[in-house]
Amino acid sequence: IYFINEEFNLTNNLGAHQRQNAALAAAACRSLGIDDIIINNALQTFHLPPCRFETIDTQPLIIIDGAHSPVKVASTAKLIAEKNLKPYIVFGCVANKDAKKMLAHLIPVAKKIILTRFDVLVRKAANPFVLEKLVPPTKHGGTFLDWRDALQQAKKMAKKSENIVITGSLFLAGDVRSHWIAPDEILKYRSSFGKK
Repeated sequence: IYFINEEFNLTNNLGAHQRQNAALAAAACRSLGIDDIIINNALQTFHLPPCRFETIDTQPLIIIDGAHSPVKVASTAKLIAEKNLKPYIVFGCVANKDAKKMLAHLIPVAKKIILTRFDVLVRKAANPFVLEKLVPPTKHGGTFLDWRDALQQAKKMAKKSENIVITGSLFLAGDVRSHWIAPDEILKYRSSFGKK
């Protein structure tokens, strides 16, 4: 598989991981005989699913990313670096995930890391106070049992020109996203992005 960014106009809003996926999809379409114009149009109108490096607010810029494994978090950290962000990171993960490896990818790109947990009861969240041991004191921005308090802390710390990234779990990403786009709104408008 080779990278086809030169042949197709892949949007620069995608990270390396998403560009690779788009290149693979385009190559598959081309092998099926789909016209390059149709493929290019699809690539230009493509939107990432919710909670995949999704900008949810501005001033400060707030990005939600559901990265939930060391490999996915590494991709998120790489994208943060590519975009020259130095975010306040709100982090929470499922208890059985390798939080040490996940945080090892985030610590170098973070201004501060704020630890929390999600509300979803179907999966056990990692205890944010246990996660504290994995974050150097110079990078620790606070620990909260409620993600709402963690988000509020990040907003207090970040200037309007700075940014916040919420990551570590799709459960956390979904909880935080509901602060901006309520599940009822998604159902009402039959769109993951609510009213447009």
